[in-house]
Amino acid sequence: MIAEIVRILYATDLSKNSLYAFGYAVQIARQCGAKVTVLHVVEPASGALGDWVKEKKEEEELADSIGVIRGHLERFCEIMDKDRTCMEFVSNILVSVGQPAEMILGIAEEEGSDILVLGTHAKGLLKNVLLGSVSREVLDRSSKPVVVVPLPNDKLNWEKLQ
Repeated sequence: MIAEIVRILYATDLSKNSLYAFGYAVQIARQCGAKVTVLHVVEPASGALGDWVKEKKEEEELADSIGVIRGHLERFCEIMDKDRTCMEFVSNILVSVGQPAEMILGIAEEEGSDILVLGTHAKGLLKNVLLGSVSREVLDRSSKPVVVVPLPNDKLNWEKLQ
């Protein structure tokens, strides 16, 4: 029996190119009638800052990130989705503080995700041998299928997405 895909976790680092992987998450959702949870992980502030300052910085980043993510996704849908319906597949936008791979795997379990979609920034001579460190760790440790999308340098007209 083929597993049913109902919940998709799309992890983003908010880079411009990470939207390319969002297109794949939406396409899978569209074909399967699934919903997409969008996740961005903010790495903890450095230990050199006082605890109060670290906490404030993380709170501000979390609040700002949800609006930024929604704006980027909506703009992507306006430009790239001829039906302009891709936001209908987004059920939730989450922002968490922690180590990216650990948080992606934990949220995937919590959300009951059936499949994970993320991009990789592997570049240079080693790109065929190495994935990005977060992508590699998620791929190695996940009990769920993982779609790793190589992110392009110039696939889209990124200026339109700003």
